[in-house]
Amino acid sequence: MSNVEATAPVLRTAPSDSRRVLPTSMPGARVAALVGSLVFAIAWTLILGKDVHWDAINYHLYLGYSAIHDRFATDFFAAGPPSYINPYAYVPLYLMSAAGWHAALMATVFAAWHGLALWLTFEITCAATMPEHGRSQAAFGLLAIAFAAMNPVLLQGIGSTMTDLSTGVFVLAGWWCIVLAVRDGRSSLAFVAGALCGAAAALKLSNAVFAIAAVPALFLFPGDFVARAKAVVAFSFLCGLALVIASLPWAWHLWQEFRNPLFPFLNHLFQSPDFTVEPLRYERFIPPDINAFLARPFEMLSPVSHIHTEPRAPDLRYFALIIVLLAWRFACRNAPPGAEHPHEPGRDGRAGSRRATGALLVGLIVAWCTWLAISGNSRYFIPMACIAAALLAIFLQRLHARWKDATALVIVIICGLQAVQFAVATDWRRDGGDWEGPWLRVEVPEKLRREPHFYLSAGFLTGSAFLPYVHRDSGMMNIGGFNIIAPGYAGADRAQALIDRNAGRLRLLAPLPAGAVDRASLPGPPEQLRTYVRRLGLRIDGSECEFLRIQGNLRAERRPQDGEEWKSFVACRLVKDPEERLAYERTVWAVDAVFDRVEDTCPNLFHPRRPPTQEHIYIARTYHMGSEMQLFVDEGRVKYYYPLRGGDPIDIGTLESWRKAPQPIDCSRRTKPAIVRFDK
Repeated sequence: MSNVEATAPVLRTAPSDSRRVLPTSMPGARVAALVGSLVFAIAWTLILGKDVHWDAINYHLYLGYSAIHDRFATDFFAAGPPSYINPYAYVPLYLMSAAGWHAALMATVFAAWHGLALWLTFEITCAATMPEHGRSQAAFGLLAIAFAAMNPVLLQGIGSTMTDLSTGVFVLAGWWCIVLAVRDGRSSLAFVAGALCGAAAALKLSNAVFAIAAVPALFLFPGDFVARAKAVVAFSFLCGLALVIASLPWAWHLWQEFRNPLFPFLNHLFQSPDFTVEPLRYERFIPPDINAFLARPFEMLSPVSHIHTEPRAPDLRYFALIIVLLAWRFACRNAPPGAEHPHEPGRDGRAGSRRATGALLVGLIVAWCTWLAISGNSRYFIPMACIAAALLAIFLQRLHARWKDATALVIVIICGLQAVQFAVATDWRRDGGDWEGPWLRVEVPEKLRREPHFYLSAGFLTGSAFLPYVHRDSGMMNIGGFNIIAPGYAGADRAQALIDRNAGRLRLLAPLPAGAVDRASLPGPPEQLRTYVRRLGLRIDGSECEFLRIQGNLRAERRPQDGEEWKSFVACRLVKDPEERLAYERTVWAVDAVFDRVEDTCPNLFHPRRPPTQEHIYIARTYHMGSEMQLFVDEGRVKYYYPLRGGDPIDIGTLESWRKAPQPIDCSRRTKPAIVRFDK
């Protein structure tokens, strides 16, 4: 019998508080943590108001709708590229909305579920803190809840339809099991952790980062290599099984339809003709080099938007964790001899606590590096941000045992500084609406409810949320926005087949600018929208237009003078006109070769390559699902622009000179003037 096998029964039966999640004197703290987390989440949500944000209108409701109703034959990219991600996490949203639940009740359900993330942070912290003093465990567990709630990104997501936090609850539950498994040597909990993390990854692919990070964390499992390998295999097997079970039905649909089970992602591997086969690298928040990679915890102190998420969300907790870790290491090196005698009471509990803490720290480091390499968006890091809050509390507890007064001061400083950041430099307000009526208020003309149409949606805000409210046989295809559909490009054959099949009932669906709500308030005739559809050989019949509107707190469209936040759309009849397509081709053919040449000169600036050229104010290409640059021609000169960072467009020469040969260009420059940041 190995040493592990000989000692395992003793570990499970020894009367030590290290074998329990919390000491017996702590049930009140657990109840307080659970109730407090739920009450805070619900109260916070109700105070901020009804949240019907951009993503909810753009694709959240549609995904839940498409999970219940088969839309593959009817729609094509109805909600843009997110149309085909696993929709099952959005089913509760659609079912509650379709049932007519009151908005406050729906938000309360979401908020209560999200509140579990804070409670799980408490449990993870208490499972890894030093077990000698139950009161200390409870206090620092509650402190971990406070640290987790200081996350601006989490506060922006509580009670909303964002599934980053909803699925993150499964991730945190899985990591709680990992902590207990590593602390107590219980391999059965590795199975449970694998099932939870695998299900979370299936429902939200970005959660796969946390499943990957769990593998090295489980190598801290107590015992010899065989025991650790068993724990890793147990986790990996159940994680893979849960991932397959939760994703297989939808993946099978995608395979049958597009020959890509993850469509549209990884299409450079599966080569579906309905989406670009160029590799996608969404660079918005990814550090451009190693210096920016190492500087990210310090960059996150800045009250500037688009550093690690779209709104301003300064976060000092990662910086504080680094400082506290260094202080703890200093304290350990300068501890008097025999401060932690190996034979003193609590020895076993301390060893388990160290393993659990090590697992959390290893998992955080691996997840952080993986996340920054592929995303860098803090919305996709919320579960591990809660782990960071737990680690901050854990190491503060250990510092508190040595430097009691100094640790208390550090806690006050951390909380105070983050509170100041939150109050003066964070976009935490949702501009939420009143808690009246249903979650989503939609106004659709009776004609569109009564008659089926096929809508060609032309904007970034796709309008897919209208589909449950128009005739059930209506379909939609987003031809603009993030994925541009044009003849000769990926998806053109399927798009043309849908246009031909619905030739007698085609409608353009386009969002209107602020203040335009009907024909009288349009800034011009509907025919001015022709640039959206002429490349498809279609023309707008301005004599037959209907107006729709939807209520939501769309930050970019906010008009404070209005009592209600409504976004209006126009739906105009489309008729076939081959001459329009020919006119489009004559307009863009001369610049397409130039744009191709610029792309090939600076592939780091302009990718994925070869998107369709569009007509708007300028003839332009925009690289939405990659570098997010815009390349355009203005008065005979070729320019590019980085919309997310602002500044002036960069002029790179005349159209004629680029037609003759590639021109000198500094491919490292994205903005003009330079933005004072770690990237260029």
